[in-house]
Amino acid sequence: MNIKRIITFFVSSLFTLFALPILALNLLRPIDVLGGLLGLMFTINPLVSVWLGALSGKDIRHLWWFSPTFSILFLLGFWLSIGQIVLDLTIYACIYMVLGLVSLVISNIVCSKINSKNQKQNLI
Repeated sequence: MNIKRIITFFVSSLFTLFALPILALNLLRPIDVLGGLLGLMFTINPLVSVWLGALSGKDIRHLWWFSPTFSILFLLGFWLSIGQIVLDLTIYACIYMVLGLVSLVISNIVCSKINSKNQKQNLI
C-alpha cells in the first residue's frame, strides 16, 4: 500500500469537499454562491471522483475504498453545512460512488493489460 496515494486522497477529498464550499461561501457574492456550489456539485466533485477511482485502480486490493469514502465525505460535508438529510444529495453521492467505481475498474483493466504486455516483452 502506497502511503503517498492515501495522503493524496485525503488532501484532495478534504480540499474538494470542505475547503472549496467554504471558499465559495466566503469569497463569492451572495447571488453567486448557488452557482459556485452547483458548479462544485456537477463538475468538480464528479471529476475528483473519477480521478480518485483511476488512482485507486492501480492497486485495487488496498485502495478500493477511495470511492465509497469520497461519497460518504460528500454526504457528511453537505449534511453538516445544511443541517438536514436531503434525499437528492444521497442520490448524487451514489452517482459519485458509481463514477469512481467504474473508473476504478477501467483503470484496473488498463493497468493489468499494460503489465501483461510488459511481462510478455520481458520474456522475449
